[in-house]
Parts: sequence; C-alpha cells; structure tokens
Amino acid sequence: MKTALHLVSILMLYFLSTSCTKHAEETFVAHTELNGLASPVTLSGDTTIVHLVDYFPAPEKISTFFLPEGLNYFWQKNDQLLLLWGDLSNLPLLSAMQVSLLNGDSYHIPLRKSEKVNLRFQLADKGYSEVAVKGEMNAWNAGAGQMIRQENGDWTLTLRADPGIYQYKFVADGKEILDPLNKDSVDNNIGGYNSLIKAGKPDADRPSLLTHHFDEDGIYLESDGANLQMLVYWQNQALRAEIKEGQLFIPLHDGMNS
Repeated sequence: MKTALHLVSILMLYFLSTSCTKHAEETFVAHTELNGLASPVTLSGDTTIVHLVDYFPAPEKISTFFLPEGLNYFWQKNDQLLLLWGDLSNLPLLSAMQVSLLNGDSYHIPLRKSEKVNLRFQLADKGYSEVAVKGEMNAWNAGAGQMIRQENGDWTLTLRADPGIYQYKFVADGKEILDPLNKDSVDNNIGGYNSLIKAGKPDADRPSLLTHHFDEDGIYLESDGANLQMLVYWQNQALRAEIKEGQLFIPLHDGMNS
C-alpha cells in the first residue's frame, strides 16, 4: 500500500515559474547512489564548482551530465570536480541537472540560481585618503568594503547581496558616517543611527503548499501561487507533476511502497 506518510520524508518539492531543463530518456529506480538527498547547487554569476564526492560516494560511476539550456560544464575527473558556467539570465530560479551513471541509472540534482543583486554605494570626496563601507551585507567588515575613488572624485563600490534590507555605514579615514545621499536610517541601539539600503524585493510573496488528499494514484496538493510548476524528487530522481482536477498532482510509482 502506497502511503503519503512514507513519501513525506523523502519528497523534496521546489517551485518555479518556468523550466527549460532538458533531460535524457528517464528511468525510475527504487534506490539511490547519492549521499542522502541531494541539496541544491547554488549557481553563482561566474563559475560554480561542484565537488562530486559531496554527492556521489563513487563518482567514477558517472557517465555524463545533462544541464539546462545555456549552462556548460567541464568535468575534472582527476579531482572529481564539476565546473558549471554560462548565461544565467534566462535560467529559471530553480532547475535541475541530470546525472547518468554507467549502469544506466539517472539521478537529478536541483540547481538554484543565485538571487544576489548589486548594491552600489557612493560617497562624495572631501579630501579623504581612504573610504570603506561596512554593514550587514559584508558582516560589518570594512576590509571587505574598500571603496575606489573615481576620476570625478566620488568613492564608489558595488557589492553582491541576497534580497533583503541591510544596515550600513561609511568609514572615511577611520570615522563612521551615515550615507548623505540616503535618508533612510534606523536606530542602532548604541546611541546612533545606521543607514538602510534595500536589495531586490525582500518582501516578495512566497507560495504556500498544503496537502489536499492522497490515494493510491498519487498525492494532491493545493497552493496559493498562480501558474506554478513543480520540481519533485523521490530518491534523487525527478518525478513528473501535473495539474489534475484543479490541483497539483504527483503520481506515485511502483517501488514507493511503504
């Protein structure tokens, strides 16, 4: 008897608006060659390095990789490193990489595109010899926020940060100052104020997911998100999900018996 209780512990669900992942012909196996459930690989804006031994106890069993359109890879077999790079602009927030083994089995590792955005800081020069910015986006480390003086005399720096609201201050020749171009500030609870900057859309709504019911054919879910598609994994293998009777439906397969 197939049960939802058994699946709750092994299903991993991810939401996205669109997906352009291409897979080779899929086969379903009731075991996994990975080290537990595969955590998503976060794709950076440059080259992402994946240590295959973190996922596969025997990476020498791997045959090839299938990636979403726009991504490239190079496999350093001696070190068992996988280098991923490419144009991420058209890649959905969540996608998947298919890994095929020499025995014909295939597994899927979620890929998560970094949501980091640029934060640009600017301070007009007043004869400073050194200027830095420190805040929550760089762990209040002025050494990681050294600014560069431009030809027009302004000091500037661009940092990458996840969506959110960050407190910060400039440090000009050792003296902490608020951002004169930014009126947003907050009490720092030690007798002063910090400037505030917003990165991306930190208040963006996230969809919720509820189980409606299940039967021997599959699991039916409800979500308050519009036009959602799912990435669903069982034993590190992608399952196909669909809309059925107005609900998100995950079909169950032979081999998922409790």
